[in-house]
Formats: sequence, C-alpha cells, structure tokens
Amino acid sequence: MLTAQESDQVLELVYATAEVLGQEIRPTAAVLITDDLSGYPFAEIRRALARCRAELHGKLTLAAIIERLPSANKHLLPNEAWALALCSTDESETVVWTPEIARAFGVAKSVLNGGDQVGARMAFLAAYEREAETAKAEGRQPVWQVSLGHDPQRRELVLQEAVDAGKLPAPKVAHLLPPPEKAA
Repeated sequence: MLTAQESDQVLELVYATAEVLGQEIRPTAAVLITDDLSGYPFAEIRRALARCRAELHGKLTLAAIIERLPSANKHLLPNEAWALALCSTDESETVVWTPEIARAFGVAKSVLNGGDQVGARMAFLAAYEREAETAKAEGRQPVWQVSLGHDPQRRELVLQEAVDAGKLPAPKVAHLLPPPEKAA
C-alpha cells in the first residue's frame, strides 16, 4: 500500500507521463489510476511509468501501466502453465503449481485421457487464461502449491528449484525433503 506521500508522487507522475505522451488527463481519471495502482510497490510504479514514457506511442492507460508492473505479472504464461501441468500426469513427478493451473488442468484432463492432446491443450489454455485473468483482476498473486510425486530425488530437485525461484519459502518445504546426510 502506498503512503500518502508516495500516492501524491504517483499522481504527479501520472500527470507528467500523460503530458509527455501528448495527452491531457482529467484530475478524476488521474486519481482513479493512482488509486488503482495503490496496491503495488512505489518503485515498480515509477519504473512502469518510465517505461510507458519510453515505449508508448498513444494514450496512457491503466492497462499499459499494469502490463509493465512485474508484481502484476507473476502468473505463468499459458504455454508455460501447460508444460508444467503436463508434468502432473506422471505420478512419480513432483509439481509446484498454482490453483489456477490445477483447475485449468482439471478441465483439460478428461480430454487428455481420451487421447486428444491438442484438444486438451486448447481446453487448458482457454481455462487457464480465464483463471489467470480473474486472479489478476482480483489482484491475487500466484500461490504456489506442491503436488508430491513418488520419486524422492526428483522431489528434492523440484522443491529446491521452487525455493531458488522464490516460489516457496525454504521452511515451508523443509519437512518434504529428506533429512541431511550425517557426516561419518
């Protein structure tokens, strides 16, 4: 949440960015944009508005700003999510995914089980795009969850990758990993 001072600075940056882009923006519109951005980190908003000034050739829109906010775009792209979801078909494989990916894969799984991988992918992509858009509209960040596979070596590798990528905190997965080997 932005402080009052940061909110005032964002409002000024919105006005200045619109002006640089050759646009006049009404005060009520600028205040609405500032309010809609208030849940994002100040530094990200500043960088996003700087990118808008450098990259846009038309009007400044809230969507253009949000598109340039890293914390607003942490959900996987649909094809990335599909590749991850496919891993869940192997019961030995541990998967770290979001509820949005799991629900979309639930829609596609019966089609995939029927042997139609192309149809399953199409169903997944449509369902995932709806799920991700809803999450973004509600301002929800991805919540990464673990689906454990049977292979303990793959489990350790996948969980460590998730920790390294910042998807899961190490203490949350520590109990899922084998105990450290004792030195002899």
